[in-house]
Amino acid sequence: MRPVMSAFAILVLVFVSEFCCPPALADQTSVGVTVNATTGSHVESSRVSSIPLLPLPMLEIDHVHRQYELHLEGVPQLGPVSLTQSDPYGEALAPSVSYLNGELLYRSSIEPIAIGIGETVLNQRTLDRIPFFTNVTAVHYSRVVGMRFVARSQIYGNARRRVDLLLAVNPAMHGLEDGKYAEDASLFDGSLRWTLMRSRYDIVYGLRYLNYTAAYSSDHSLGDRNHLFMPFVGIDWHGTQRTSPAISTDDPPTAPQFYSRPKTTVGISFLGSNGTRSFTDAYSQTPLNFVLIPDLHATHAVGRFELLAEAFLSNTNANPFGAQQQRWSYVSLGALAPVGHDGVSLGLGETATNLVPLHEPPETQSTSRSEALDLLGRFDFARTAQSEAYAFLRVDPYVHVSSYVSFPEAGGLESRTSAAHGARFDGTLGRNIYLSRFTLSYGLRYINQTTNYYSMGPDGVYLTRSTSLMPFIGAGIGF
Repeated sequence: MRPVMSAFAILVLVFVSEFCCPPALADQTSVGVTVNATTGSHVESSRVSSIPLLPLPMLEIDHVHRQYELHLEGVPQLGPVSLTQSDPYGEALAPSVSYLNGELLYRSSIEPIAIGIGETVLNQRTLDRIPFFTNVTAVHYSRVVGMRFVARSQIYGNARRRVDLLLAVNPAMHGLEDGKYAEDASLFDGSLRWTLMRSRYDIVYGLRYLNYTAAYSSDHSLGDRNHLFMPFVGIDWHGTQRTSPAISTDDPPTAPQFYSRPKTTVGISFLGSNGTRSFTDAYSQTPLNFVLIPDLHATHAVGRFELLAEAFLSNTNANPFGAQQQRWSYVSLGALAPVGHDGVSLGLGETATNLVPLHEPPETQSTSRSEALDLLGRFDFARTAQSEAYAFLRVDPYVHVSSYVSFPEAGGLESRTSAAHGARFDGTLGRNIYLSRFTLSYGLRYINQTTNYYSMGPDGVYLTRSTSLMPFIGAGIGF
């Protein structure tokens, strides 16, 4: 933990050293508070709990100096809050949590983009009530700390309002539970924030999503996983009246001419698989083999809509959607439409995967198929006459899984079917370079899929989880 905290301390000293110079007119300080309607789930290897709707208050402080911004936010110790258990006869959890986050960002003078690093501290104290023994309560506590990488972009703005997209990740957090069990963890934090600006205050509202996963350092088994979905509303007060308007994306009198996309594009990309798979009661995660996975894709413009198609042909490579030692295929169809100003598009789609085990006993056949409605979103930014960067999100809040197996029994063949459900997040950050009719692309793709296969009674549910971070490079041709 010390090297991480030292790195952040050095950056804070660099930031503070900037104040040795005469103060700049652009210096601005704001203090805000938001109320977050927090709900979600808490998952352990042997149980699943629902987090009730909580009006969670969060304090925020921002100071801007030239092109630097210092952002602090925190939640005071709240709780304990009783969780809703999947098993009414299981242990009853009632956690209380506090949160502190500090970030130092550098704001670009060319594009409405800011990047930075920071530090996150999570403290929790949980009351664990033993079933059938009302007076028996165990207390567990932990503290987790880790470096945070932040990227923020203003996707729309004028003198009165703006919309900001924030993505942050803590890839390697470290902590201690009950003073003796070491933990490793990771945190993803994403939000869309709308701001209505006044001279001395702002009204803010939006959506925030957090995904936190912790594992025990000794055997890498799952400690806990938390998914939080938080609509919020709040207000920011400014110390001085702002003198510079927000960055405007309204078309200037002489708007620059960007490239015109071809009506139809087909191409192929190669993804370098790099991920892991874990399941309930696993002692450690299973790494996926590194291979290049071919990805076929096509787009076609119809009026204001853009039709999308993507496919992984049937193959036996490392599978980002399920277990290894399977033949698998994937197909996805969707449509996007621009929303408001150029650069933001939203849409819907449908995704299906097929899995067939490679090694089966004689006369046994089994297949598994998953289908999901996709919520699609794309944001194009850093655009020039020949290139653009983009963020593409495909969220499947409900993935339906159906399985079929046929096996020999006395007197003939026996067949069985089963159903399961899950969720999937699929995000891409990439860049396209346009060379006449050809498009070169590269970037990173992240897929996170969790599936709930069946209930284990008092022991909770049986979950599997696959995560893949895949760099890619590809090419396409337009018509």
